[in-house]
Amino acid sequence: MIKIELILDRKSFSEKMKVLKINDDISHSRSSIKITEDALSFHVYIEALDTVAMRASLGAFTRSLILTERMFNEVK
Repeated sequence: MIKIELILDRKSFSEKMKVLKINDDISHSRSSIKITEDALSFHVYIEALDTVAMRASLGAFTRSLILTERMFNEVK
């Protein structure tokens, strides 16, 4: 099992993470993503059975973050 924790600054990512938390606790057959928060930051936990599944999960999370950023910048 491969585990990664991403820590994102609450001030910079607050709006984006609220959108992404809608899909929080996503589990697939080979990976899972969980998002938690505290007073200063958001914690994204990704667990995967192998490197291919981890790469796919990281890519999916990154794409979602980029799309959310674009949505906030372009839709006003």
